[in-house]
Amino acid sequence: MNQGDKAFFYHSNCKEPGIAGIMEIVKEYSEDSKSTLALSSRFMQMTNTISLRLPESARRPGTPYYDPQSSKDNVRWSLVHVEFRKKFAVPIGLKELRELGKPGGPLENMQMLKQGRLSVSRVSADEWKALCEIADKKAEEAGLKHETTKLTR
Repeated sequence: MNQGDKAFFYHSNCKEPGIAGIMEIVKEYSEDSKSTLALSSRFMQMTNTISLRLPESARRPGTPYYDPQSSKDNVRWSLVHVEFRKKFAVPIGLKELRELGKPGGPLENMQMLKQGRLSVSRVSADEWKALCEIADKKAEEAGLKHETTKLTR
């Protein structure tokens, strides 16, 4: 992921996982050496997230995510810094994503749907466009006020 890239915000640790919005990569690779990622209050408001905690350094014995194979020269945990760009009025749930990923569907080649548990995966320009159009359509069908998704990759 490169600075300026857009990405979908995918809620996975919840009752109904799915794509909840769009974020932007504002800073590339950093070693995960902090225990808390400070998010802007606007991001927390828009995603209804009270806080987002990252695992403490993988190099710190006694922490839940300690990794004895991680060292200063062999960093095994890293992160990118993101900023909120848009919350979808209605999330696109995993069940719907899987339906759209069936043969002949607009997401049939989407990497995330082909392999399990990918926290980061590529999204083609066509997939990006299809997902943004779906988000807009879902908001319209629900009668919710929603600014058309105009963010490009």
